[in-house]
Formats: sequence, C-alpha cells, structure tokens
Amino acid sequence: MSKISEMDVAFKDANAKSPLWEQVSRFKLLHQEDIEFQRFGMRNNVDQLCVFECGIPGSA
Repeated sequence: MSKISEMDVAFKDANAKSPLWEQVSRFKLLHQEDIEFQRFGMRNNVDQLCVFECGIPGSA
C-alpha cells in the first residue's frame, strides 16, 4: 500500500470532500516537543506539543 493510500484510509474525514492528507500540505511543522510527565514525578503520561505554520498552497 502506498503512503498516500495508507493516509487516505487512516485519515479520511467522512464529512470532508477531500481526504485529510490533501489538506495536510497546507501545514508546516515548525516545532515539536514531547513531554514525559514521569520524569517530573507524575503519572506515566506523555503529551505532545506541536507548532504549525498554516499556508495556502500556491500563495506566496
């Protein structure tokens, strides 16, 4: 299965006219941080913080 097919199957929004993988190209990941709370003496939970830049394809 190709990457596009996998993403289409995994992420297609039933209410959207186009699959999410087509919409993802509008976003650029600027920063990602994983927080493991167990390192701070808390429960073993993990959180992820992501900062994206949103752009419209074809606009400069």
